[in-house]
Parts: sequence; structure tokens; C-alpha cells
Amino acid sequence: MTPPIPFADFAQDARFALRQLRRHRSFAVVAALTLALGIGATTTLFTVLNAVVLTPLPFPHSERLVDIYTTWHGDPGAVSIGDYFVIKETSRTLESVAARMGATFNLADEGEPERVVGARVTASYFNVLGTPAKLGRVFTEAEDAPGQPKMALISERLFERRFGADPTLVGRTIQLSDVPHVVVGVMPREFQIPEEETDIWTPIAFTAERSFDAHYLGITALIKPGVSDPQLGEDIKAIDRAAGEAAPRENEGRVFVSVRLLDRVVGDYKQRLYILLGAVSLVFLISCVNVASLLMARGALRSREISVRAALGASRLRIARQLMTEALVLCALGAGAGLILAAIAVPIFVAQGPADVPRLAEAQINTPVLMAASLVALLATLLAGLVPALRESRAGLSSGAAQASRGSTGGARDRVRQAFVAAEVALTLMLLMGAGLLIRSDDNLSRVSPGFDPDNLLSARVALPAKVYPGEEKPAAAISRIVSTLSGSPGVVEAAASTRPPMIGYVGYGLRVEGADPNPQNRLGGRMQLVTPGFLETMRVRLRIGRTFTADDRRSGARVMIVSETLARVAWPGESPLGKRVACCEGSDSDPSWKEVIGVVADTRARGLTSPGLNEFYLPMDQAPARAFEANGGSITLVARAANGNPESLTPQFRDALRAESPSLPLYDVATMASRVRASTAVTRFNRLLMVALGLVGLALSAIGIYGVIAYGVSQRTREFGVRMAIGARPTDVIGLVVGQGLRAIGAGLIVGGLGVAAQGRALEAMIIGVSGRDPWILCAAASVLVTVALLASALPAWRASQVDPARTLAEP
Repeated sequence: MTPPIPFADFAQDARFALRQLRRHRSFAVVAALTLALGIGATTTLFTVLNAVVLTPLPFPHSERLVDIYTTWHGDPGAVSIGDYFVIKETSRTLESVAARMGATFNLADEGEPERVVGARVTASYFNVLGTPAKLGRVFTEAEDAPGQPKMALISERLFERRFGADPTLVGRTIQLSDVPHVVVGVMPREFQIPEEETDIWTPIAFTAERSFDAHYLGITALIKPGVSDPQLGEDIKAIDRAAGEAAPRENEGRVFVSVRLLDRVVGDYKQRLYILLGAVSLVFLISCVNVASLLMARGALRSREISVRAALGASRLRIARQLMTEALVLCALGAGAGLILAAIAVPIFVAQGPADVPRLAEAQINTPVLMAASLVALLATLLAGLVPALRESRAGLSSGAAQASRGSTGGARDRVRQAFVAAEVALTLMLLMGAGLLIRSDDNLSRVSPGFDPDNLLSARVALPAKVYPGEEKPAAAISRIVSTLSGSPGVVEAAASTRPPMIGYVGYGLRVEGADPNPQNRLGGRMQLVTPGFLETMRVRLRIGRTFTADDRRSGARVMIVSETLARVAWPGESPLGKRVACCEGSDSDPSWKEVIGVVADTRARGLTSPGLNEFYLPMDQAPARAFEANGGSITLVARAANGNPESLTPQFRDALRAESPSLPLYDVATMASRVRASTAVTRFNRLLMVALGLVGLALSAIGIYGVIAYGVSQRTREFGVRMAIGARPTDVIGLVVGQGLRAIGAGLIVGGLGVAAQGRALEAMIIGVSGRDPWILCAAASVLVTVALLASALPAWRASQVDPARTLAEP
């Protein structure tokens, strides 16, 4: 069957384009590789963005899943048990509501004891997420109640790794933190909320008491079909009012907030990835401008051919279609090479990327990525091919063959090429400015002190089962014994323990300062650490005034507290905190539990080097408030300083100290404090490396493009330069003429790029530290680098122009 005429014409045009590219291999290779860089980089970033941000969560109706949380003084927080029931009973837009709380379990059956990350959840949790068990079943509402037999669901990953995928496990009993649990089911591998890798779920089993005091629950809900965001917002406001009426004191100052579950999981990585995709798009645009310049230059050389086509009756549309087909074939070759580059780059990106980016490991070239790459290739065709095609098709109709043979380019064509140079300069300036800002930010970050000495310091965590170590006294005594054993181990200089040392989580409480307004809304939020004597000395946290804890600070003695400099400054501005009293963590409004401030220590960067100092306070572990260990999940972090400069070598000593206390206690999350500090800056360092790489690629492409445009312009003006030199122009005059024209285009590009820098500065401020997004010194440095490279790219064509032989040039026909 004969194909339709349009397709036959396109096939003919494509064959002709391939013949042209084979005939001019150098041009084809340079143009295709230039596009491959732009398309490959764009495809790589889109692949990551698709995996992390755009792909729905692996749950039915994932677009209807929301998280509900509270804020207090602007800081996000959890929800209390009482608030959970208020949400269930008040909401009119939520189809189902579930509560969860993080938990870890000591799993000691069938092998070495290990710590397993889990969660305590309501039975409705599985209905909200809409995923049935792969084996067995999930909990029922009746089983999610106090006094019922203990049961557990395990993940498919744990089922295969620990139990060899034995189907008889369902119905058997396993020991979780020394408590027997019946395994009722196995959840499929995809039943995971990213960033919450969970292997065991147990019923939360709320009692009849609806406490509003402790806020430690996460709430996930399924919105009813058809509910809009404004309707959900109004419903959340109603919940906020109802919670305030149910518990005026506990919920004073708290505000309820909802967020789509996917947005909560992705967090600020969404903005960061879009910014990086924007930077990659600049590289893509530079590539397209480069290829457009090459096509313009090549089109000028083909003026005779185009003029002959026009003389034989070819319309402007027919000529433009042929040129666009050649651009399409060229972009298709670039897209193929770009996909190969992306296939190589994506695994490298995943391996080198920050470990805590959710779903990064799932990034791969798939159907949506291929569709996006095809769209990018079509866009490249339009950007790179449309202007040259329209320009050359019009020139072909208006130029004579004789004029074409003489190589005249015309002022309009020169202006288009100059515009291309300006565009490349503007785009590259934006890239270099971004790279410079991140380099400066990273340098600022390297100067930030974590507030303690991480060198030679090993940390590891242990969780004490509440059944074996109930209350507060028994856990504190056990930790004291473990620390004592560890301190006497070979190679250990000193050792201590804390519930939440820097870089490891956050447990916050409201602080009531004596003499201040007792209204709960006016309380200060603070990060609490329960620590053993010697912890601050082991961490090398500097004591500013007062004293640190000693073995005499016991439960039977006076209640004491140490505060950070930030907390001291906020609570007692201009005054000495020593001897002042603070109530927190226990007691009541009518009978507060006052603690005397005995010392002030330096701030630590508890949430990482990129976060500011917090209101922190320390309490002796022997004076732990009621339920403090429970609020921390029973988890304690041990720290020890090595004598030999190799902290990793202390791991056996940590394990021996735990075995001396109990053989069933597993050690987990073993890491040097130096590695934890580095991990807190991993995202910043990765962003810097990527932006610098993009800046260098953009700079190289711009240099090539500027060189190509100016070199082509020189080749087309050979006769003009010959005439100028014949009537007395010196070589330096010709060099100045060529470089001057280049500088005018570069100057225009710097002006446009400066406007772009001003616009991008606001977006980059979320990724930089200690520097303005429009820092003038960095802008000057970026512009200086760009001008230097542009001048070097202009120098060689200008020198060649100055070497024109006037006699030989004028003798040519």
C-alpha cells in the first residue's frame, strides 16, 4: 500500500537529511553530542524527580491520603490521643482516620538478637492505606484494644530475611522486646511509607482514657471522594476549634494542619529537585542555542542550494520543512545519545545521592521518562531548528545565487547570531552564579562548629524493653551499669549516655519559666536530653558558666537542669540563669515540678550543621521525669571516645558492655559522630557538586558556541577584512573589531543574565547558608570568569582574521 503523500515527503526529507549529515560528519557529531549533553542531563534529573516527587505512593487512592499534625509556636508537632478521637468524631470530610506511633522492637528469636524498626498502629491504619496482607490477615477493631492477646504483622522483607519466607510463621509466636506476639500476617513489600521503613506493626490498643497531655501520634487519613482542598481546610479549622474546646489548657496555642501524604514524605526535596531541574534546563537551553548557531552557520553555507531550490519552485514552507526535518533527525540522534548518557548517569546519581532522599533508589528509565525524553527532543527541535529554518528559507527566496556564492551574510543574520551569543552568556551566567553561591555556602558550612568534638567519638543505640525495665529508676540504673562497664573497657578514654544526643532525633517539651506568665501558650519549647554524669565532658560540649552533672544529682536530691546558651538568652535576656527555676516534663499547673538551673553550656547543632541552635536543656538521667523513657521509645544512645584515633574499633567493647547487662539486648545504629555530622551536610554537598558540574558544562558549551559563532562570522567576512587591511587597517585593528563585536554581544548577555540572576536568587535561598542569593561579589566573580572564557573563545578567530592576506583575498572572484 502506498503511504500517504505527507509521510512519503517526510521520509524523503529524512533520507536527504541523513545523507547531508553523513556528508558533514564533523558538524553532525558536534551538534549531536551537544544536544546529547543537554538532553541527557535533563533526562537524568527528570528521572530522579519522577521517582521522588511525581510517582504516586504505592497505595490505592494515594491522592486522597493526608497527614494531620499540629504546630505550636510555629514548630510542627504530633497529636495526642484525645485529639485523635476529636478528629474522628468531628471531621465531615475524612472517610477513615488512623493513628500511628514509631516503635522499635528487640527481636531475639531464631538467631542473634537484633533491633527492628516498627510501629504501633490502630486497626484502621490498614484500611486507610487500603492494602491487604499478602499472607494471613490484618488486625480487627476488636483486637486493637487493651487486654487482647498481643499480635504482630511483619513486612515481606523481614519475613524473607529473618524467617526464610516460611509460610508456617503465620499463627506462630515470636518474642518482641521479651513479650510474646502472635504473627497474624505478612504485609507486601510495597506496603511502606517512604522514609518510614517499617518491618513490624502491632496494635496501639488505646485505653478508655483520652489523654491530651502527651503529643506523640502521627495521624493519616483518607479523604472522602470529591472533597476539595478548601473543604478540607474548613474541616481542619472545625477540628481545631473542637480540640480547643475539649482541652483548652493542653491545646492552647496549638494549630491543626493537614498536608498531602506525598508532600509530607517528599518534604523540601521537592523544591530542591525542581531548582536542580531548572539548572539542568539552563544547560539544555545552552545546548539548543549552540545547535541553532551551528544550523544558522551551516544554512548560510547552503545559501546557493536553497536559492536554487527556490528558483526551481520550492515554496518557503517546503524549504523550511526540509530544514526542520534535518533538525529533527539531528535531535533524534542527540536524544538517543542523551538517553545512553542518562542510563549511565542515573545509577551514579542514585549511588552518590544523599541517603535520606525518599524513593531515590527507585529512579530508573521507564515509560514516563522515555515519553518526557521524547518531548524534550521535540522541544530541542523547535528551539534549535525553528529560527534557522525560518531565517534560511526566507533568505533563500530573497538571495540570488551570485550573492550566495560570495558569502554575504547580511546584517539581519549577524544580529541573530549575536543574539545567540548573548543568550548563551546570559544562561551561563545564571549557572555560574548558582554554582558560586553553593560553593560559598558550602565554605560557610565548613566553618560551622557542631558545638561538640565529633573526632574519635563512636555512638550506638540500645533500647531497653519496658517489660524488663519499667518506670524510670530501672532503665536509669541499667544505663549506669552499661556506661560503667564501657568506661572500663580497653581503648575507651571516657563514655556516657543520652536519650537524644545531637544529630539523633528530637524530643521536645514545654518549659514554664518561674515568674513568667503561666499561660501554656507562653511556654518555651525545648529539646530535652536525659544524660549520665560526664556526658557533656565526653562530648566536649563547652561549659560557659556554672557546673555540670555529678553522681550526686540523683532522684533523692534537688532537681537540677543545665540549659543551652540559646535557651538562656531567650528565657532570661540580660540576666544570669544560674539559680533560676524552670518547670517542665512533669507536675501540673497547680503543683509544678521546679528544676534549678546549675549551668549553661554552648549550643549544639542538634538537627545538623544546616540548622540553627535550639532551646536545649539537659536533665540527669537519674532524675528522669515520669514516662520520659517511654516517650523516647526506650532508646538510649551510648557514646565513647577512643584512645587510638580509631573509634570504629570500639564496637566490640560496646557489644560486650551490653552482653554484661543482658545477652538479649541488641546494639544498633552504630556510627561515628563525625559521620553523623557529615551526613547532616550530605544534601548541601551533593547540591554543590551537581551545580558546579552543571556550571562547568554550561561554561564549556558557551565557550564552544561563542567560538563557533565568531569563527563563522570571521570566515564570512574574509573579503571585508581584506579590503580593510588593503586600505591601511592594521592587524590589531581587525582584532579589535572582531573582539569588540563579540564583547557587545557578551555585554548584552551579561545584562540579561544579571536580570535572570536576580530572579533565581530567591529560589536558591532555600539551598544556601550565610550568603545572599544576589551576592554582588559572587556575581562579579561569575561574570569575570565568563568574560575571560568568552574573550579566549573570541581570541583565536580574531587572530585568524588579522592574518588575512589582502592581495590574495581581493584577487578571489
